[in-house]
Amino acid sequence: GKSLAAVSVNELYLLQMGKKLSVKNIASGKGRLSDLAWQEDGSALAFCTKGDENKIFHYSMASGKLSSAGAGLYGPLHVSRDGRHVYFGRQKPASRAVLEPAPAEVWNTQDAHIFPEREQLGDPALNPDIAAWNVATGRIAEISDVGASYLFSPAGLLFTGFTGIGSQGAMSQQRDFYTADPDSGERIPWLRSHGASLDMIAIDPSGRYAAYEKGGEVFAYGFARKKHVRIGGGSLLEWNRDGTRLQFAQGADIWEASPEGGKAVRVASAAQNNVTLRPYSGKILEASSGDGSLAGYYGRDAKGGARTLAFGEFHASQLLQADSSGAYAYVRQRFDSPPEIMR
Repeated sequence: GKSLAAVSVNELYLLQMGKKLSVKNIASGKGRLSDLAWQEDGSALAFCTKGDENKIFHYSMASGKLSSAGAGLYGPLHVSRDGRHVYFGRQKPASRAVLEPAPAEVWNTQDAHIFPEREQLGDPALNPDIAAWNVATGRIAEISDVGASYLFSPAGLLFTGFTGIGSQGAMSQQRDFYTADPDSGERIPWLRSHGASLDMIAIDPSGRYAAYEKGGEVFAYGFARKKHVRIGGGSLLEWNRDGTRLQFAQGADIWEASPEGGKAVRVASAAQNNVTLRPYSGKILEASSGDGSLAGYYGRDAKGGARTLAFGEFHASQLLQADSSGAYAYVRQRFDSPPEIMR
């Protein structure tokens, strides 16, 4: 980018870099400033003041207009991709009762492995809402009041809520997934009672689809058509850059398919080594032989193929990749010797 925002206690400076550097004070005397957030393309900036009077601000780079709204703020800000909305956490007023020193828990003692049936982390009434401010109209819409987990993606705001409390840790396993209308605050469910967290959902770069795993199979959901499509059995890997193809691992093979369905195409295979491939991190795959005697890592090249990084009769873990080269380091432990650090 060509612009840089810098805060000095209660002043916000905008530094624009060109043939010569220009400095502009766009907020002064507003109070203690915090939580700067740029729009994705750098065309707008949001920030807030915290103190006696909490306010949220939006600055347009094109018009130089500074808009503001009063809001009870909590957590970081996020400017929507189109720049029309600013998302933020909104703290609800709540009385703070004295907590019991020994809260009750319910346990099922008939289970082979004992788990608490319910775990409550603090008072849910103190969790912040998720809210959206429409910069043009000034309206603030509350979207979620359940202290949900949420993230901002190319598809907009995504958030989850627990479907209920059950035995064997069901509260941490089953969730409903939503998008939201930032103007009305309407919650729009798109995946019900699913055992995943938000970081296990892959949104394509264009924001049109979400991919997820369920029951050992990969599915894609189209936000426009509101339709779930089975892609194939296996483990989800990644989207291509324009969101038209989705890759997944199945046994020793890597497959690619359209999120609209149709026939999947095998793009790479490690079948010659009789291994099973699973996602590890980015373009790195974990690999293991069918009998568990061989293990290691495979890397994916620019064409989606798989190549051996480290594989043999040992246990491999904690793989790290150098930032500026193709070098890797990992911990290797043979079954009759102490761990070694390899590179």
